[in-house]
Amino acid sequence: MQNIGCYYESWKPAPEYQLLNIQQEINMIYLSFALPDLLYTKGQNTFVGTGLDFTCTFETLKYCIKRLQNRNVRVLLAVGGGSYWSMKKSVNTVAIIDLMNDLGCDGIDLDWEVGV
Repeated sequence: MQNIGCYYESWKPAPEYQLLNIQQEINMIYLSFALPDLLYTKGQNTFVGTGLDFTCTFETLKYCIKRLQNRNVRVLLAVGGGSYWSMKKSVNTVAIIDLMNDLGCDGIDLDWEVGV
């Protein structure tokens, strides 16, 4: 089986369950983009301070992630992106892992763009 992934942009307004409408061929989703130095506390269950700008609720996104995983789609939290590396940033690994776990993601994609 081939892996085909796509970045799912959190900054574009979308209907609440739009994430579930991905094409069947896609089996990896990268939720983009969380701040490398994000502020998040385990159990917070909001996007405040994370850099993610979804219009749906945290609980709705968790539900969508679970539904995708039931279809054998892996969902990763994408951290970084070009605009987040324009200034020197620290990486808050504890907060990133806590957010990934609270969302129920399968892992982390570190989109490190050095020299941007």
